[in-house]
Amino acid sequence: VRMSKVCDHCGEPEGADALKVAAWKTHKKECKRISAQKQGSALPDSEAELRKGWANGLSRDDRYEWLTDCFRMRMDDLYCWGGGELRGVMDPEATPKSVSEEFWIFSKLAVKNKVLPEVWDWKAFLTKASGLVPYAFEKADAKEKYGRENVFSGMLGGRSLRCTGELIYGSSVMGYNPSPDESAFFNAIAETELFEHDEEGSTHEEDDDDRANACADVGGLEVWLNFCEELTKNPGPNIHQSDL
Repeated sequence: VRMSKVCDHCGEPEGADALKVAAWKTHKKECKRISAQKQGSALPDSEAELRKGWANGLSRDDRYEWLTDCFRMRMDDLYCWGGGELRGVMDPEATPKSVSEEFWIFSKLAVKNKVLPEVWDWKAFLTKASGLVPYAFEKADAKEKYGRENVFSGMLGGRSLRCTGELIYGSSVMGYNPSPDESAFFNAIAETELFEHDEEGSTHEEDDDDRANACADVGGLEVWLNFCEELTKNPGPNIHQSDL
């Protein structure tokens, strides 16, 4: 673990060990306050503003790309900081089905935790995401693409992929432990067999009601089956063809 004499974010010596998981949990709240005070910034007026503030100033298409990058960076963070979690394309055995399931969980959590702006076109979002999700995306990529990536920017009303990821998943990647909502969606997708196919490649029509209900608040079943199909056609370098 890298050590420093002061916290990288707030500059206070009390945060010197902030990169240690245990110390970070203690320092995080105070670090946020100190950073805001030093920058002369006001914290967001409301929880809703904090959750949806990332979308301010972005075009519709840029919002879809930015949120997809939020997912991609979360997968990388879980591997780097979450104890080597192999999720999304970080899983060496990733398939269109497994990656689609991960992105469905991400999307369901984004809706449940009220992180999306009022207007959201799920078909356009998933179309954009299908071209990005197959490729890994780490913090260095975020800095190169967006100029910076600092979790405290999001806490102060700005944009941070990592901060929004924590709001969506309801948990930090440091000492990762899935939230109850995330665990519930993992169980739900296993029960509904959302992206399962039979030996001929067709979906399980007898379970369509359950599958449709599972996708009702995230654009509908059809757009999700199309998303999985697109990953099958264009899997990129990190997704392996399944036995569909």
